[in-house]
This record gives sequence, structure tokens and C-alpha cells, in this order.
Amino acid sequence: MATSDMPTSTGFKVLKILSWLSFFGLWITLALNGLKSPLVVQVITLAPLLIFLPGMIKQRHKTLSMLCFVCLIYFTAVTVNLFEPDAGILDALEMVWVVILFIATMLFSRSIQKHRYQMAMLAQENAATNPPSEDSHND
Repeated sequence: MATSDMPTSTGFKVLKILSWLSFFGLWITLALNGLKSPLVVQVITLAPLLIFLPGMIKQRHKTLSMLCFVCLIYFTAVTVNLFEPDAGILDALEMVWVVILFIATMLFSRSIQKHRYQMAMLAQENAATNPPSEDSHND
């Protein structure tokens, strides 16, 4: 289903914006927080998020659901970092972005899935009430 077939409700748009904002907010915060780390560590930290970009652009609910699982891994790492003595404001900001990303993406994924289910049921109902006529097969 194309992204143009997606609902245009305000709630859907808010979830979409929050998902994208928190995605890039987390990515930038992770990049800033990792400036002191070696390049290899930065790549290992940032690359997993980039894997989900194509699916986010195409609004695939399965990709968004998988991103939620990856958010849990980041949540675990950020929680450990927050309890270290040298935890800074960027660590707290990472936690905020991870939580917002998880919630917004989960709800966004669920709303896409619900919309597609409703569209499939509507198409199935229309096909049942309006069967193709026999004249259309003779063309």
C-alpha cells in the first residue's frame, strides 16, 4: 500500500511527526554523546538506527515494530549509562528520546496496521456486495 493511502487524521500526523522527530533527536544525541568515543564505537552505536530508515519512509508497520524492539536495546544501554557517576545531560536526553521514540513508533505502527486492516475489510466487503459482472469477462 502506498504512503498516499495513509489516513490524514491529526492523530496519525502527530504520531508520524513524533516518530521522525524522536528518531533524529536520538540519532543526533547519540552522535554528540559519542564524540569522545572511537569511530568504530560510533558506527556500532549509530548504524542500527539507519537500517530502519527505508521502512520508516515507506511507513511499513513491521519495520516500525522492529524499531521498537531495537529501542529497548538502546533503553537498556542508556539506563546503564544514567547510573554511572559521570552521567551527563546528554545521557538524560537520550533516555527522553528513546522513550518518546518507542511510544510514538509503537502507536504509529499500530495505527498504520489498523488502517490497512480496515481498508482490506472495506475492499472485501465491497467485493462481496458488488461481484464482477459476467459482461466484463467477455471483453
